[in-house]
Amino acid sequence: METDAVVIPPYEEFASEIAGEISSFSTNPEYERMRNRHLRKYVIYAGCLLATVAFLLYIVDFAVDEESFFEVMLFGLTASIAAGYVFYRAKKNLWKDYSAEYKQRIIPILLDKLKQGMNDAIDRGEDYQCDYEMEKYVGHRLLKRTKLFDHLKINGLEGEDHISGRLGEIRFHYSEISSYEEYTSNDEYANKRSMLNFQGFVFVADFPKSFEGTTIIESRGRTARNYKLKLRKLPGLEMMRTDDIAFNRFYKVRTNDETLARYLLPANMLERLLLLKKIFPRKKIAISLHDGLFALAIHRMDLFEIQGFRPISEKAVRRTYEELKTIMELLFTLGLNRQISGQVSQSKISRNR
Repeated sequence: METDAVVIPPYEEFASEIAGEISSFSTNPEYERMRNRHLRKYVIYAGCLLATVAFLLYIVDFAVDEESFFEVMLFGLTASIAAGYVFYRAKKNLWKDYSAEYKQRIIPILLDKLKQGMNDAIDRGEDYQCDYEMEKYVGHRLLKRTKLFDHLKINGLEGEDHISGRLGEIRFHYSEISSYEEYTSNDEYANKRSMLNFQGFVFVADFPKSFEGTTIIESRGRTARNYKLKLRKLPGLEMMRTDDIAFNRFYKVRTNDETLARYLLPANMLERLLLLKKIFPRKKIAISLHDGLFALAIHRMDLFEIQGFRPISEKAVRRTYEELKTIMELLFTLGLNRQISGQVSQSKISRNR
């Protein structure tokens, strides 16, 4: 198989074809009605927020005496914050609904373009398949196999934008997920509550042959407040430095088998992970190689979303394609790694220890 020949087509190769889809989507009367309906709701919510705040200010300034001023002011401030929060949630839900229309129409087209380009570039014996399901997500059982979420107590899980498929014998899944931990409050009521402990993007590639050992990679910098890998609590892992100085500057690596880790992280893989950090410089990135799985988690990453109610633009579509392309290029780099793909025997690694 000549997998080295794989070149994922750039957006420019089919930009004119996509432009026609964008135009037909944006000028579709049904789409225009949907967009206008969302805009009207947004204006109504904003008007209600402003009216609520204005009314509360009126009460505080003119409708109370000095004795009750503090209590009324506190009430007005609390009510204003509550109104602002309600507006924020309503706006976010409107954006989600609007974005769903975009994703249902555009993403299948982009995936089809990716599939055409990749099937032309790879050997016919290594077929590529990919499917998109907006309301599904990577499941709890697969997450627990990755070692990236061992430190989290996950009682609830939700997500969206599930893309799954295979490249030859490699099966892959990725999606957005939000995981929650349930706990009991310490007050007299002992109410059950839930706390968000991870929200972001997860990619998992499942290889046909398992490899031994565990290697965890974490981007350097400030750790996300509610998602911490706690690498030191994973038993038997020692710090390891790669031969790539730039990679060591942006990532830290811990492993319980340094020789195997160096096989699993050749130069082309380090370059791909460096590119990932450049594309998402402010995001916390975590990677694990364990039990035949390559897993990648990016904290606070929202896939394929569009903000506001602007008409669909080529810029937004290009950004979505680049996100898809980045992940697929990572998948092909994994496929090129002969050790992960099971083409290098464990005995050969043992001889190099």
